[in-house]
Amino acid sequence: MKNKILKRIAFLVFGIFILNTAASFFGWYELLPWYDNMMHFLGGAWLALVAVWGLYSYLKKRDDALVSVLLFVLVGALLWEVLEYVAQSIAGTPGLFATVPDSISDIVFGLVGGLVAGIYTLKKIKNHE
Repeated sequence: MKNKILKRIAFLVFGIFILNTAASFFGWYELLPWYDNMMHFLGGAWLALVAVWGLYSYLKKRDDALVSVLLFVLVGALLWEVLEYVAQSIAGTPGLFATVPDSISDIVFGLVGGLVAGIYTLKKIKNHE
């Protein structure tokens, strides 16, 4: 099961890379208002899979495993927003993505992605036993 999770992580990383590259090239972040939310959803799913894979043995024995996964996703989402803010400040381009409501939306979509991936993956682990 752990190898399947690793394959899903690799698939998501590759997919996120392709989608982000295409969005940057074609300007989809500006043209499609929902695109940024989708990317944060996928990023949260990716973080949840990383948490489950990294803590596999620990989480198999826990009833509150989803809480641990979501805390990992929350920390990752918060760190990403700080990184985004710092990068935009250094580049001198705070604007479209530098608002508090956007950051909150990004974190929420990341958590929802983490919740979906966490529930699905943890359920698969329980059924696999």
